[in-house]
Amino acid sequence: MHAKTLWTLAFVVVVQTGVPFAWAKKPAPARQAPGALKFVPAPSDESPAARERRLRRECKGRPDAGACLGLTGR
Repeated sequence: MHAKTLWTLAFVVVVQTGVPFAWAKKPAPARQAPGALKFVPAPSDESPAARERRLRRECKGRPDAGACLGLTGR
């Protein structure tokens, strides 16, 4: 009987002092919003105007397929 009372008293003291338990759920860290993405064009990248000229040149007389879709009628 005496040991049971002692354990109960020890439990009450631990609970009242707020000792964190290992199995207690820890709060999740706040997530930071991702920054804005900045796309850097490759040095070998062609401008839209240069791409249009190249496709017109390469797609002459070709069927409307792939990258040439819509460029053969011009």
